[in-house]
Amino acid sequence: MSLAAPDVSLLAVTASALLAASLSGIRFLRVAQREHYVPMSTSRFALRWWGSSPVNRALLLLMAAATVAAALRGLSLVAIVACGVVAAGPLGLSLRGRTSKLRWTRRLGFVAVTWLVLELVIIGLITLAASTAGLASGAVAHAALASAGSGGNFPSAALMAASVIAVPLLIDGALWITSPVERRLALGFVRTAQSKLRQVSPTVVAITGSYGKTSTKGYIAHLLGSTHSVLASPASFNNRAGLARAVNENLAPGTDVFVAEMGTFGPGEIAELCSWIKPDIAVITAIGPVHLERFGSEDRIAQAKAEITTRAATVVLNIDDERLAGIADALAPTGKTILRVSGGARVLSHSGSVDGGSGSGSHSGSVDGGSGSGSHSGSVDGGSGSDGGSGSDGGSGSDGGSGSDGGSGSDGGSGSDGGSGSDGPSAPALPAASSEWRATTTSTDTDTASPDVEVFETSDGNLTVLSVTADGIEIARIDRDLGPPGNIACAVAVAHILGVPHQEIARLLPTLPVAPHRLGALRGSHGALVLDDTYNSNPAGARRALDVLRHAAARDTGLRDQDTGVRAAPHRIVMVTPGMVELGNRQHAENVTLARNACSFVTDFIVVGRTNRRSLLEGARLARVAADGDERAAQHEGGIGGRQNTDHGPDGRELGNGGHDERQGATRNAACQQGNCTVRPMANRDAASTWCREHLRDGDVVLFENDLPDHYP
Repeated sequence: MSLAAPDVSLLAVTASALLAASLSGIRFLRVAQREHYVPMSTSRFALRWWGSSPVNRALLLLMAAATVAAALRGLSLVAIVACGVVAAGPLGLSLRGRTSKLRWTRRLGFVAVTWLVLELVIIGLITLAASTAGLASGAVAHAALASAGSGGNFPSAALMAASVIAVPLLIDGALWITSPVERRLALGFVRTAQSKLRQVSPTVVAITGSYGKTSTKGYIAHLLGSTHSVLASPASFNNRAGLARAVNENLAPGTDVFVAEMGTFGPGEIAELCSWIKPDIAVITAIGPVHLERFGSEDRIAQAKAEITTRAATVVLNIDDERLAGIADALAPTGKTILRVSGGARVLSHSGSVDGGSGSGSHSGSVDGGSGSGSHSGSVDGGSGSDGGSGSDGGSGSDGGSGSDGGSGSDGGSGSDGGSGSDGPSAPALPAASSEWRATTTSTDTDTASPDVEVFETSDGNLTVLSVTADGIEIARIDRDLGPPGNIACAVAVAHILGVPHQEIARLLPTLPVAPHRLGALRGSHGALVLDDTYNSNPAGARRALDVLRHAAARDTGLRDQDTGVRAAPHRIVMVTPGMVELGNRQHAENVTLARNACSFVTDFIVVGRTNRRSLLEGARLARVAADGDERAAQHEGGIGGRQNTDHGPDGRELGNGGHDERQGATRNAACQQGNCTVRPMANRDAASTWCREHLRDGDVVLFENDLPDHYP
């Protein structure tokens, strides 16, 4: 008995399915690559994209209806409609990408081949089943059903369409299958890096935290640079693959200190890193809701970050966070050297708003933030800010070096020897903290030991500066916008424990480096001051960025034209942002707060993309409501109220009436304090950058806060 030849309708559906699967596969393989090959990330983004706009939601319903019709009514050709929708959508998710392009690396090829095998096996089995069913039903009946359009191959067409719709899920399956293989492939490179670390035997400073890792790493390397030979892991190479590559390619004999940034997407990953990069000094900069959707709670984030302390003889903790203060207290009886540091928030007023004045104790965003301002020559107009700093393949940016491109999420697991620190060579002896360094600083918190290093705002004449103190003794005063005080405090503590004299620390502090795209200040081609914070995506860093924007607009920050040194009063105060992501169940509320705080003083609020548009527009509306209440109160008092906000569509056209004079200098700024903020939704970053080039001029100031790659809606 031979198999019956598939009818024409089944062949058409099969061809459509293969084409649709190929196009959908390219789209979502790019998503998998951009999400560091973490299983289930592809399906999560597929749901996010199909629900991102009314058009995509309508296409999703059409796709589902066509598949159901093919299944229930036997309408084979209707399944082609479902395949067509998959081939075309979701609208907005391009094949190669604009800012986060598809890169055909070795690992992506491995995942793609695995997915393709899964897809072809499913489609082949469906075709085989259809042919077998056609033979069993008899040639005459089969032909009659086919001529009636009811599909003698039922339910093969519907199953074919379903297999195409399931492309993101099958790619996730391929990620699950290939992850163990990738770990085995990377093991040789990890062992080589481990052997090299033993041979060179540098003092290892390991840094983690929800944010501030990269900036603190740069600060530490800078403060040690004049007295030690230092290697810092490059860029955001903070996972298994990137750190192995950094060691294998860059660690040279004679290196005194290796500064390693360690990131994590889940419990056990930092413990695994510390099993072969054994820290002598461990630093935790901060705990916050970054990656909250992966961890579930900030307590779990703190637990995962605390894995870095297990093997370290010396631990530096920013006790502005009560969780890190608790970890410091818990580690105190273990015999480790514990240095508690503070950015001032623990003992100074810290309300969490961005409305603080310039006096000491009122600055809200200075403790946590992403990085300091300062001079930065990069561009925010279509530059690299969209890539989030780490590269598409987990920091290394290619398949070479470490042998694995995966982000830390795909390389999970604690490692067989992680945790106890009993195996391997003992850590090299470190200088003990001098008795004078131990804390005697007065603190309003009597339940927790005072910080050993503290960086806080204070007044210096008419200026607000940062005071850097040790044991209550001031060792330096620096520009308040040089960087987040908590990050600076962590770096100063590490420099001290490694024997850098206070005088040398004080000499180097004013020239702390600015990490690229982390609140760097530059002058745009249009003459406006640009604050580039496109690599920041956390609430504390956003508060700090808004504070710097406010002071820049008020001419209080010392941000000057790099050529002339002249400061001009801004006419427009602009914020461009897609909002913040990976904040779990806090994402909506945090973005509402961000928009409300920004719209309380900016003149133009540009919302990029659709990922957080609803939340940001709600925050802008709440700012308008608050401003209207202030206006009515001012009118009642005899004051002058400002006009209401004006909403704009994605093309920049006004949606409401409440227009305003384009250039009114200080009068315009005063009006914006009363709610005169224009909200401008834009389709993408390119549209926002174009608007800025066309509308901004000398005297204006714009903050680019975060920049999501375009695999986000």
